[in-house]
Amino acid sequence: MTRNLTKLQLTNIGWTDGFAIWRVRNLNDIDIQYNWDVYETGQAGQGIALAKYDVFFYTSLVRGPNTARVLVNGIQQMVKSAHLNYAFYHSIEPLPEPIPPSLELQSLEQKQLCVMV
Repeated sequence: MTRNLTKLQLTNIGWTDGFAIWRVRNLNDIDIQYNWDVYETGQAGQGIALAKYDVFFYTSLVRGPNTARVLVNGIQQMVKSAHLNYAFYHSIEPLPEPIPPSLELQSLEQKQLCVMV
């Protein structure tokens, strides 16, 4: 069964201690596995965007634009470029907490993380 899913949303929310903080928002009713990378830096990783939830990842700050993207099954969801300087952002202390889910989440072991787009 193929589902129409809302793309994951990527936002840079600031920086702390030499790291950019990125938020991935999932507006769907299912968890979605994703990959992320930062253009021309070799920084990359993966995560699980929990259903109806915000999750975060951190990247090392680089000079110039810090351009990150999120992909699901190799398909680009969103690209954001963050020019991290005092004119645009400030250090975030304490670090942000995820927005509580509106629905009770099952443990990841009980869910099948398979998404067809």
